[in-house]
Amino acid sequence: MNDPHTSHPTSRPIGAWENLAIASATLGLLTFVSPQVGVVGHGLRTLLPALTIAFFAILKCSPNAFVRAFWRYRAVYLLSAVFLLQASIRFLFVTKDPEALWHTFFVSPIINLVILIWTAALAELGDAVIHRFKCWLLFGWCLSFALSLPILIKYPGIARLTMGNPQEIANTAKWAPLGVAEYSGYTTIGICLAPLFGVMRKMEGPAKWFAFPLILMTIAAVLVSTFTMASTMVVLSVSCMIIIWVMAGQGASRMLRLSVVVLSMTMLPALYTFGNSLEQTKFIVSKVERLTSGVSNKGLSKGDDTMRGAWFMDEMGTFADEPFLGYIPGVTGQRGHGHSSLSNSLVLFGIFGTLTWVLAMVLVFRITMNHTPDPFDRQLLVIGWVVFILSGILNPIWYASTTLAALFALTQPVGDPHGHPVSFRREPAGSAYREAL
Repeated sequence: MNDPHTSHPTSRPIGAWENLAIASATLGLLTFVSPQVGVVGHGLRTLLPALTIAFFAILKCSPNAFVRAFWRYRAVYLLSAVFLLQASIRFLFVTKDPEALWHTFFVSPIINLVILIWTAALAELGDAVIHRFKCWLLFGWCLSFALSLPILIKYPGIARLTMGNPQEIANTAKWAPLGVAEYSGYTTIGICLAPLFGVMRKMEGPAKWFAFPLILMTIAAVLVSTFTMASTMVVLSVSCMIIIWVMAGQGASRMLRLSVVVLSMTMLPALYTFGNSLEQTKFIVSKVERLTSGVSNKGLSKGDDTMRGAWFMDEMGTFADEPFLGYIPGVTGQRGHGHSSLSNSLVLFGIFGTLTWVLAMVLVFRITMNHTPDPFDRQLLVIGWVVFILSGILNPIWYASTTLAALFALTQPVGDPHGHPVSFRREPAGSAYREAL
């Protein structure tokens, strides 16, 4: 058995069937997060066969893995069933453009629930197996984005051609083989950045030194993508990790780390000027300036030139018409603009449906937290979920298969044969973090 108090997975030989399960599950996840794998594999055409292979490979290794995984998340699936029932009733009566709602609020949640149980079943095979799965996912995902850096730098704003225009599908097919992702891909990096560093921390030898620059290049790809919200999520994730790093030290060590952070902050004006001089990042700087000055002068509804503020307030007004069950197709209100998971959820499903899905996600977080023994990993888990929640206020990602699938996979803890949470050993404050760092 693995020691839940060690900072690294217990080394043990991994068999052929386990490697097959890892490889097929990794390929399935990469169809969501890797632009190259997604466009070459045509999404579900690769995902479904990959998950089928992983299913039989996992069963070959442990016949009860899926049963134990489902039992661990049984409350999540019960709440999700209620949510999907309400969604299905909505779709039955939608007469105008039902496809948009069908994918966002029905297909994506089902895919997320499938990924959750598949990765949980894989985790039942042991710490070494789930760790290798996360490592392969990290390398495949980050290498995919790192390869896009040259073209993102050469052609500023090229990633924006994959959304919001009549040629977006053709542009995506054209640029995805070079690693240029859609908007959700960059946002997902910002949300999953802390869990990615958590996976890298448990690597040993050359793998860690190869993973670190890959993650840095992935961060750079997000920053030069010109997507403001994705870049904001990256900065927020990094800032939270820096705070944890400083608090992990004690005495002179903490003061030294704090001094490093303070000295680094003195370089922010120079970095601001430098970023404003580059075409790749000037867009983000100018947009932030417009938003902050506009909102402060005119308010959220009129000062936000992206219209998200006005749309948010408009959706909240629609929500007030049908607060409990939400928008009733063909009867009341409008569907909303889809730029905020919070307001759009309230419009579509009201308090009842929104709370049902939110409670399901809260349970996923709680179960994951209760089965994660390493204190540092628990901190990174909190960062990932907090950034996910904040990003969903201004982005339609609370149901997105790309974001949730990656977050589920990178934070999936090792399973317990009896479905019980792991026990945590009490240690002096900061000792676990100092050992980890």
